[in-house]
Amino acid sequence: MFLRLIRGLALVAFAAGLPLAASAQVIPQPPANGPAGAPQQGEHHRGNPYMRAVRSLNLNDSQKSQIQAIMQSYRQKNQGVDRTTRRANTRQMRSDIMNVLTPAQRTQLQQQMQQYRNAHPSGQGAPR
Repeated sequence: MFLRLIRGLALVAFAAGLPLAASAQVIPQPPANGPAGAPQQGEHHRGNPYMRAVRSLNLNDSQKSQIQAIMQSYRQKNQGVDRTTRRANTRQMRSDIMNVLTPAQRTQLQQQMQQYRNAHPSGQGAPR
């Protein structure tokens, strides 16, 4: 008796699910690897475009550690300072980062930032 009840419930559940499956729409997913520089699936779309460009440069381990040290130093320098000082510190930090990069990486970074500026002419978020 119990087995018969389970089979009956399974049959009803299966039959009820058929119309739903037949009318279900398939929603296409965006490609996992979109245009160069675009965030991958699951990544944030926001953030500092300069630092996203720096991370995309295929840095070696030495460069990564040097840039991390530079950024940590400037984070400490920017604690409790006014906006003008913070902007000056940011310009100096970017100059220090450029000194860590190879000439090819500098060129690539400058090209990426120019592309960003062209795509975002309002200047919001773009380094000046």
